[in-house]
Amino acid sequence: MDHYPIRYISQHTGLTADCIRAWEKRYQAISPKRQSGQRLYSNEDLRRLQLLKGAIDAGCRISQISSLPDEELIKLGKSNVIQKPIPKLKKLRPSKRQGPIENQLISEILTLMKGYQFHEVSQKIKQMAALSNPESFIERVVLPLLEQVGLEWEHQEFSIAQEHFLTNFLGQIIGGMFNFLPTTSGPTILFATPSGHRHEFGLLSAALISVTRGYQTIYLGCDIPVPDILSAANELEVFMVVLAVQPVSTDDNLIENISNLKLRLKPGVGLCLGGPAFPELIQQLEEFKIPYLYDLEMFKRFFPKVT
Repeated sequence: MDHYPIRYISQHTGLTADCIRAWEKRYQAISPKRQSGQRLYSNEDLRRLQLLKGAIDAGCRISQISSLPDEELIKLGKSNVIQKPIPKLKKLRPSKRQGPIENQLISEILTLMKGYQFHEVSQKIKQMAALSNPESFIERVVLPLLEQVGLEWEHQEFSIAQEHFLTNFLGQIIGGMFNFLPTTSGPTILFATPSGHRHEFGLLSAALISVTRGYQTIYLGCDIPVPDILSAANELEVFMVVLAVQPVSTDDNLIENISNLKLRLKPGVGLCLGGPAFPELIQQLEEFKIPYLYDLEMFKRFFPKVT
């Protein structure tokens, strides 16, 4: 029987890895095989996750349906494509974002990563950061590198330790860049993720880009209670609150908390969300007129440079 890593299952279900883990841990919805500390999923696991997602998209809550048999989920759900065979793993491919120089350096980093040459990896990334402006570093180095690492993980070429080292180190580099940027005088944006939401990398990248575009930035980090986000936003008199979230299906109270936050912000203070796009989440946010930013390109269009 074929088994697949979590990133591959995430790609073919539309669920984030954090969501899949939450469904397993909190609701025992699936029981993947484990090998060398890594979760491996069967075709049956894939089918059940698709069925669960179909029922969620139809308006059910994961807490209500996690223990239902597949036959009941089929009746509840909207998906008619779950019988399709799982596609073959994709071959590694260079990203279109980077140029020849970045492509070569990224290839070198991937080779060093496979040999656990973490010190050399650190030096290469520092070199690339020093030669790039922050926005270019994120778009031409960080995002393509993470994309390639994700593909390598799908092929089980990287371990969890290797992936975690790289993402943590890139986070440190991006965080350190804040210290070298000039002070800005534009409107203030507050960045955070609410309680239970720990998908921070995109939020950190967006915060850095906002500084390069002339905005003052207040970065609270991840897993912040919504009342604390509200207090900070109102006390600091920000003009916009940006939250990064995981899919709504991992947090039954997300929409309620976000809508309450919007209502209690001071007049004139905006609120927008970003993170893994989920039709259910986007539709509910539209009802409250809360913008959803799919990626950094959309973020930059939403926040033009301050003149």
